[in-house]
Amino acid sequence: MSKKVTVLTPFISRRGLVSLTFISVLAACAMVRKDDDSGKAPVAPVKVSLSGHSVDLAGAELKQSLEDLESGPTKNFNPDYFQNKAKDYAPFEGFNFEHAYAVDFDHDGYTDLVTLDSNYARPQFFKFDPEKKKFLPLSYSPFDAEGNTYWASFLNFVDLNHDGVLDLVMGTLNQDIEVSKTPIRIFEGKIHKGRISYKLVKDAFKQDVVGPATALIFFDYDLDGQLDLFVGNWFSKGKDRPIPQVDRLFKGKGFHFEEVTYLLEGEMKYDRSNKLYVNARPTQGVS
Repeated sequence: MSKKVTVLTPFISRRGLVSLTFISVLAACAMVRKDDDSGKAPVAPVKVSLSGHSVDLAGAELKQSLEDLESGPTKNFNPDYFQNKAKDYAPFEGFNFEHAYAVDFDHDGYTDLVTLDSNYARPQFFKFDPEKKKFLPLSYSPFDAEGNTYWASFLNFVDLNHDGVLDLVMGTLNQDIEVSKTPIRIFEGKIHKGRISYKLVKDAFKQDVVGPATALIFFDYDLDGQLDLFVGNWFSKGKDRPIPQVDRLFKGKGFHFEEVTYLLEGEMKYDRSNKLYVNARPTQGVS
């Protein structure tokens, strides 16, 4: 007796109907042709009702799906599929940046924009105006006086305390002029009367996290409901040569993080004679 396993992944056909992926369709066709062990008649073609339409997976929809796969935007480029709207949405002429983050920072339901003008810069905030259909510079600073002096190489927006407001993490590569005793800073996000503000969490780490951080990512490695932190590191500049630095892992509880890098198997193996971590490799990015 054959078992039916249904794995459905929808995509939109040219006719506006939701079709099933090629692999699902082939599976349905195979079921139509195969008799069960009891010698009964072949199973009738599988049909699914979509918005009042009866779709025969072994029939016309399979043909239409194959036509769609042959004529999609990735088959032969058609400029009508994708249009450059940068000039329409840009806040001003000549708008450029090195890094951009599309995020609804003030929780108004519209995606806003945060940019870094270079690999080491102060974050710039742009709020989306639905009437003008443009990203406009935020009319106020979301930081206090101290926060306005902080520069960053990369940003990360994440809700660490589960209050529904995205908090902000700034990272610094710590190379050349991008040197800081606190290369990773965490800011708690608050919204008051529609205005976003970020306050520095000064005791986020038990010890200063000093290193050539290139990227970081939050995830729940131990499935306790709290976000943990992985930090990818680059090279530190030694007297004779650049020295790869270990990546680091931190167990999180809200805004507070305790280092548990020892859980990264082999990462902390140290060669005392050569004064380096033998398994350390430069990390350019994490995701």
